[in-house]
Amino acid sequence: GQTFINVDTDCEFLRPIRWGDHLSMYEEIMDISPEKNTRLGRGHFVTTCMNLLDTRDRLVARITNVLYRYETVAS
Repeated sequence: GQTFINVDTDCEFLRPIRWGDHLSMYEEIMDISPEKNTRLGRGHFVTTCMNLLDTRDRLVARITNVLYRYETVAS
């Protein structure tokens, strides 16, 4: 079956987030690698970017995440 494993996460804060702030977010797929074969199985590295916005739609933070999505290898 399909399995996901988190490979890397990076947070960049562009301004302080304060108690009581109301944030919204949208997430974009930034990259999908060519198919790879690893010890875990055959799959793709998927890079996403989550953008957090304040109530004025100003970018507050950016979270980049890399997942490895793969098919498990039957033993």
